[in-house]
Amino acid sequence: MKDEKGKPHPIFETMQRLRDAYLGMGFTEVINPLFIEDTDVYKQFGPEAPIILDRCYFLAGLPRPDIGLSDKQIEVMRASDGGIERVDRTDVIKEPFVPDLDRTKIEEFKKVLRGYRTGEIDADDLVENVASALKISGEKATLMLDTLFPEFKSMKPQPTNITLRSHMTASWFITLTEVQHKFPLPVKLFSADRVFRREQKEDMKHVRSHHSASCVVMIQGMNLDTDRRELEQTGKEVVIGLLGYFGFQDFKFVKKKVASRYYKPDSEVEVFIETGQGDQIEVADFGIYNPASLERYGIEHPVMNLGLGVERLAMLLYKESDLRRLLYPWKEWTLSDKEIASLIRIDLVPATGEGEAIKRGIAETIEKNASAQSPCEFLAWRGTVRGKSVSIYVFEKEEKAKLCGPAYRNEFVVHDGNILAVPEDKKWEEVLTKGVRTGIRFVDAIASLAAHEIEKAAAEGKNWSGRVKMSRSPADVNVRVDDVAVRYVTSQKKKIDARGPVFVAVRMEIEERVEL
Repeated sequence: MKDEKGKPHPIFETMQRLRDAYLGMGFTEVINPLFIEDTDVYKQFGPEAPIILDRCYFLAGLPRPDIGLSDKQIEVMRASDGGIERVDRTDVIKEPFVPDLDRTKIEEFKKVLRGYRTGEIDADDLVENVASALKISGEKATLMLDTLFPEFKSMKPQPTNITLRSHMTASWFITLTEVQHKFPLPVKLFSADRVFRREQKEDMKHVRSHHSASCVVMIQGMNLDTDRRELEQTGKEVVIGLLGYFGFQDFKFVKKKVASRYYKPDSEVEVFIETGQGDQIEVADFGIYNPASLERYGIEHPVMNLGLGVERLAMLLYKESDLRRLLYPWKEWTLSDKEIASLIRIDLVPATGEGEAIKRGIAETIEKNASAQSPCEFLAWRGTVRGKSVSIYVFEKEEKAKLCGPAYRNEFVVHDGNILAVPEDKKWEEVLTKGVRTGIRFVDAIASLAAHEIEKAAAEGKNWSGRVKMSRSPADVNVRVDDVAVRYVTSQKKKIDARGPVFVAVRMEIEERVEL
């Protein structure tokens, strides 16, 4: 496997840069709670909580059944056909689930069922424990539980009061409660992580799970008006620092008319950036936590909170108008000309230093003498390869021709999604200047193939001769286009055109050594 650098996803690339920006501004990174009880939402939002909870996902769990073991079930376990086939020579014998079921095994099995019910045995370990208690295979244990214990199939999820956080603020109150007396003031924390929103549908700018790069600043509170001005200014400075890190300077602060309940009235500010397409997109929001909400958590100091949508920022950075396309690029598959070009390579290559020298010698001989009139031959390389003294020639036997056909100098270029093999010619000027050139020419790829085959033939002590006439596809000239590129080009109704007259012939002769 080649030692190549991988390609990050745009969202995580953006999030990493946001992390670097926060750290550079002196913030400490924390992991906030992901699971939030609905009681916390009520503490933060008060009477608005039911509306907020409507956008939350509630978690549910499967209640573990209280499974008994009746005499009838015991008898069926002992006598019923377990459906497991055991091959003994030519006979196929179907065994009961537990043919040697005795009182000791029954008691061990009951212990396992009780342990599962009380949570002492994890669901992942149930089958293993049943198999161990009854001294049967895991396959039999699974089939027996499925066949004889309908309680497992009848389990239905039961909702809890635990939600997946729909906004990072729900977590910040919990975190701040824990850290307020453990960090010196001012406290500056940030968290870049996932949040979940129960959207009725996903569209160009809304998905059911996204990432928030959120921060809080807690200061020593003395005067409400002074604290407010200081925290509002802090919020603006954080926005300027974060967005400035990405090169944004032209953005707008807009005071929200109706603030969220967990913010002080008239303290919530939205941040918009011009998209360059005549509209604006909201990328961040900050405000000062409501003293009433802080008091419910016993938080003693005023707090500024800022949330920045990672996906929204990434849309601006990557000039993408549809969030879904940014998140899941494979749904609308696109490859740039540069990406297609990276999937084109010479197929067979020489394995030795001598082979590389042979490749260069053949290519240089072809380029120097391509227009020579036939019949003709030219020595391309002489030396030792794989322990054999060899002479290598480029030749053409037919009369009234040239050493090579004109397509020998064609180069693979990707232009507008098409893979084309074209010469350095004014006719192809647009393709050569606007397309992505691979640097792979017919002459280089053919010389590489010849060197590869010469190495093999020399190792076997055989002479070798090869010829490439017409090229109809990349494979004809020893060029491999990755299946991904082929599939993409054809799916876009583009073309792969590597046609052309090549007429290159190469031979290798092993020279007899003369003992003196």
